[in-house]
Amino acid sequence: MVVVEERKQVERPKTRQTSARAHRRPVPAKPARTAQVVALAAAVVAAIAVIVIGPLDHRAPADAYAESVEAEPASATVDATVAGDTAESDDTTAANAGADPAGDPATSTTAAPTTAAPATTLPPDAAPKGEGTFSVAPGTGEAVGGGSAIRYRVEVEDGLGVDPSEFAAAVEATLGDPRSWAGSGKYTLQRTDSAGVKFKVVLASGATVDRLCRPMRTNGILSCYNNAKAMINHWRWLAGDDDYGDDVAGYRNYLINHEVGHALGKDHVGCPGSGKPAPLMMQQTKSIGACDPNPWPYP
Repeated sequence: MVVVEERKQVERPKTRQTSARAHRRPVPAKPARTAQVVALAAAVVAAIAVIVIGPLDHRAPADAYAESVEAEPASATVDATVAGDTAESDDTTAANAGADPAGDPATSTTAAPTTAAPATTLPPDAAPKGEGTFSVAPGTGEAVGGGSAIRYRVEVEDGLGVDPSEFAAAVEATLGDPRSWAGSGKYTLQRTDSAGVKFKVVLASGATVDRLCRPMRTNGILSCYNNAKAMINHWRWLAGDDDYGDDVAGYRNYLINHEVGHALGKDHVGCPGSGKPAPLMMQQTKSIGACDPNPWPYP
């Protein structure tokens, strides 16, 4: 009997232990790591987007040009040129290569300085503010030159106090000069007020030029060529440039000829040498360096 009692005493704790295990509550599973799952899903979606549509590109259009290194996105070259050729012919250099002030890259041996020349005494804030809308100069002008027919339109931003017809007359007088692009015999230029033009020449306020020249940075004081528009900064039109001094009319000729040059497919070049005429496609607003001011492609 003693032995049996001892066995019972030994077995009782075992029975209680089994019963406790049977009634123990199950341990709940750990919650999912939501943030990690969302992050992983976002990464997968981004990878698929790159594969399907490619990476985003914030570079300037291929036909965009600005006057100064200040006017370029960070990825642009030091001479502020965004590569591109929008000319109607394959000729992107002017005639008489080797000595042509219009700007043949092969003859440009002196790089232009990288600091923008200040304007004359008129502060940018003194220029009228535009309204962001535009008026087209009415009518059709005379066709000048000989060669590929190119039509353009002239527009003026409303609110500047400038008559579109008067600005159009200045543009036509510049482009119709035998020292301008039509004088090469390669282009026949004609102003029109209709659609379907090769490019536009637009006089606009600094703020509007900044907006329409994006992603290039014109900083309210520079001009540019972008999206088939030769954007002429109205403040520069009024103030001129230090290198041209009192010759504001000459600087206006430069602005028109230079930006229209981009419309014809011409790229920026540097000064070919001390005392030589600055090539028209040199960034003369920035500085003429050791060159002399020159507003014409064929002086």
